Order: sequence, then C-alpha cells, then structure tokens
Amino acid sequence: MLANFLLAVFNLFPGYPLDGGRVLRAYLWRNGKDLNEATILTGRCGQVIAIGLIVLGAFFVIARGQFFTGVWAILTGVFLFDSAKGIIGEVRASEKRLVGDVMQLPVSIAPEAFIQHVVDNIFPMNRQTAFPVAKERQLYGILLLGDIKNVPREDWRKVAVRDVMRHVTAEHFVETDTPLAEARELMRVNGVGAVGVLDEGGYLVGFLHKSGTR
Repeated sequence: MLANFLLAVFNLFPGYPLDGGRVLRAYLWRNGKDLNEATILTGRCGQVIAIGLIVLGAFFVIARGQFFTGVWAILTGVFLFDSAKGIIGEVRASEKRLVGDVMQLPVSIAPEAFIQHVVDNIFPMNRQTAFPVAKERQLYGILLLGDIKNVPREDWRKVAVRDVMRHVTAEHFVETDTPLAEARELMRVNGVGAVGVLDEGGYLVGFLHKSGTR
C-alpha cells in the first residue's frame, strides 16, 4: 500500500510524460500557451525531475549503501529523461512540418444547401465540428456545428448554409506551404478552430481542424 501511494505521488510530479506533467500541459494550454510550447516546457520539467532521481539514486548507492533503492531510482530517472527527450524531439520535428503534409481532404458544403440537408447527410458521416463552405473549390466560409444549434429546428428546411456560416476572412485559411505550427496558432485564435487550405491558385485543396492535428 505504501509503495502504491508513493508511486501515485511520484506520478503527480509536474513533468511530462508523468500524469502531473500532462495536467500541467493542459493547464498551460487552457490559459493561452501554444500546445507545442506547453509540451516542451513540461518535457523540460520532466528532464529536471529525471536528473533529480538519478542524483538521488546515486546518493543512496554511494552514501547509504542502499543498492536496490538507488538503482531503481537511477533506472526510473533514465527512463523518464529518455521519454521526455523523445517527446521534445517529436514536437521539434512537428514544428518543421508543413500544412500540406497533414491536411485532410475537405468535406465541403455548398453555400446554397439547406441546414436540414447538412444535418441529414453530412454530419452523420463526418464527426467534425467545423466544415468548409465552398463551391467549385472557392472557399466562402466555415460552418460550425454550434452555429446551427442556434437556428430553430423548424427552420432547418428553409435556412441556407450561407445564412449561418462564418464568412471567410484571412484568419480562416492558409496555404499548403504554411508551417504547421503557424496554422495551429491560427486555429487557436480565429474563433472556429479550423482553417481551409488553399493552393497557389486560391482553390480549396484541404482542411485542418484542431482534432485532426494532434
């Protein structure tokens, strides 16, 4: 019981990939810090905790002669340090990726389509909260599930998508060669949590939303 309790306490230390580090990362992200920055920061905390464990383990072995306890602490510290290093490396690598590498094919909705058609035919097949509104590959806006909920159900058959969509602005689209980190930041602040992806000719070729860029 004591061992389990100590393990639970250790797991709550604020260093990624420990659970405490995940909680800290979520807290930082919720309070406005970029997800990548929050991950790197908590990963660094994890490395500090790992070094502390290694030093503590060496102390137990050398100064107190507690070989088993010391080696266990050292191995745990090495494992934790390596895991944190790997996570930081993955984030660094992801920052070099471009939008074109991870974008999804757009499930676009015509601006003249009625909401009832979208609810019956688009939503059941695509578990997203945002959709690009486009016609002939021209992006006109982004439709949010939350905006449809504000329309009375009895009006769904006569209200068109163009009447409830978020009209496109510069914050709602990126190009294929845009860094993924920049697109993520745009999705964080643009109020829709998604962006359309345009090619060099300005045509819609892809779509990104928060849940699709983890």
